Amino acid sequence: MRERKTRGKLLKILWERRVYKTGGRGVPPAGSELLMVMVCLIMATLVLTWASRLEPPDLPQQTTVNLVRLDRYTVACTIHTILPPDARIDFLTYTNATGTFILNQMVNETEPINDVGESGIIYVRNYNEHVKVVTVFSGDDGSSKNQTVFDRVI
Repeated sequence: MRERKTRGKLLKILWERRVYKTGGRGVPPAGSELLMVMVCLIMATLVLTWASRLEPPDLPQQTTVNLVRLDRYTVACTIHTILPPDARIDFLTYTNATGTFILNQMVNETEPINDVGESGIIYVRNYNEHVKVVTVFSGDDGSSKNQTVFDRVI
């Protein structure tokens, strides 16, 4: 019996301390639910507005090439990757002991290599010659950008 009276007193105390029960000192339950919905809508609008201005980062244009010596006087150069995939390469140049030249395709020697998988021949004078390969990109604004992709003795 004593336990029941104690529980009754506890419930009475809790009931009296409820803010919305005491006249006008708090927000009624329906009002607090409405307030929560309004706050959620405002926060969702703010997050959506912030997220709509996010853009992916600009990736730098990058090319990798693979060079393989065929014999004493020739080196094959193949474009391995181009990043980002929609980047446009105008041509590749190579510099060796005799000068700087545009790297043309093996199959069609009048066309420069400018796509993944295309190969060209670099002519050298001997073994252990320094070779530098440079990619020339076209920018969106019409400007050209150069990137050194190979610069070693081969």
